[in-house]
Formats: sequence, C-alpha cells, structure tokens
Amino acid sequence: MHFKNLWLPNFGVTYLLEKGFSVRGKIGKGNSAPTNEEIRSSTQEFNVNLNPEYGWNKEVGIRKQFVNSFFVEANYFDFRLNDAIVRRQNEAGQEYFVNSGKTVQKGFEVLLESKNFDLKNDFFSQLKFRFSGSFYDFKFKNYQQNQNDFSGNDVTGVPRTTINSLLNFTFFKKLYVDYSHFYTSKIPLNDANSVWSESSLVGNIQFRFPVDFEKTRVNLYLQIQNLYNEDYVSGFDINAFGNRYYNPAAKRNFILGMKVDF
Repeated sequence: MHFKNLWLPNFGVTYLLEKGFSVRGKIGKGNSAPTNEEIRSSTQEFNVNLNPEYGWNKEVGIRKQFVNSFFVEANYFDFRLNDAIVRRQNEAGQEYFVNSGKTVQKGFEVLLESKNFDLKNDFFSQLKFRFSGSFYDFKFKNYQQNQNDFSGNDVTGVPRTTINSLLNFTFFKKLYVDYSHFYTSKIPLNDANSVWSESSLVGNIQFRFPVDFEKTRVNLYLQIQNLYNEDYVSGFDINAFGNRYYNPAAKRNFILGMKVDF
C-alpha cells in the first residue's frame, strides 16, 4: 500500500483575559492512517483499498479557575471528516473496514473539577468531585452504500450524550470512598439508523482502608461494579451481521482485595 503526501497545517491562539481565565481557538487539518488491524482484519485479507481518513477541525474553548477551588473547561468543535473508516461484519461474524465517505462532527464538551476540600472534622474529612459531559451531533454526509443513501443519518456507534461523574469522600481521615457514574444515551448500531441501543446509567463504588503495622501498610479495598444491577452493554458490535450487535456486560459484581506496602 502507498499513501500520498498530505499537507497538514495547524494554527492555534490562546488569549489570557485575566489571571486564571483564558479563551482559545484552533484550526487545523489532520489525518489518521488505517491501523494494521483495519488493513488486515479478522477476515485475514489485506484491504489494499482502505485510505487514511482526513479532515479540517475548528475549535473554540474557555478555561476558568475559581479561587483555586474549581476548574471549568468548555470546548466547541466542528470537524469535517473525509473517507471516514467504518467497521462492518460479514456473514461469518468477521469484521472488516471500509471508507464511508464524509461526516460532519459537531460537539460540545465540558469539564468541572474541584480541589480536595478539607472539611476539618473527624467524621466527614475530605471531599473532591469531577463532572464531565460530551454532547455530540455527528452526521454522515454524501454517504451511499450500494443502493442505500445514508446521508444525514447519525454516525454509527456514537452516542449523542455522555455524562460522567466521580465523587471522592474521606471518612474518619482513613476510609476513602470513590463513587462514580457513567451515563450514555442511546447509540445507533447500524448505518441505516434502524437499530438503536437503550440508554444506560452505570454506577460503581470503591472503598479503601489502610491498616498500618510497624513497617508495613496493608491497603484493603472493596469494589462494587454495576452498583444498580443495570442491564447494559460495555461494547457494541457495530454494523454486525444478523443483528448480533450486543455483548451483555456483567451484572452487579464485587471485588475484594488488598495491597501490601513494605
């Protein structure tokens, strides 16, 4: 295989409005060559017709620090991708990849993070949190497969909304609790957008407690994954043959362990 040379300029600017508050803008062209797994997928055939995907990205964003207590970052982007590489599956369940024309990818991303607050009491000692969200509008453009025109459809495998949260608590100055949530909106599972996943909200929690001996620390921990016993899929098979899109994730499960530091 031989890929032609590409000119890939990138320009960016950041302006400091005041201490701890900046705005930025960026415009650039990028490309992504197909990976070895995409060129020679599970069909065990070399796909010599697969081209790198490339496109222009425009982005604006802000960053704000609030009195060393909170940090906020927000970004909006508009990315126009050409020769997008999309996964498919044949009758034997083997995956292969094709270039799928053009996509228009617009999105807004936000992050809110706090410092570790010392609450100055023995029961509820410390608190820290982190929230992030992604809100996407990804569409196919000029995408036709055989007699089917999928232009205007949502890009396969991309949820419109994802929201993640992480809360870190400390009790009695020794018991550490990590409490997290992951929300994913419904996902189009094929290019025709005729099959969609259900939205899901998955919670996890972890308890950590150190026990000190003379020269040894034993860190005990307990993890509860899928806390609410949700039916969900951790990874879908996109454009799967015979509607075999789903790989069910584990129900509520527990992990108990320890780590010893000498």
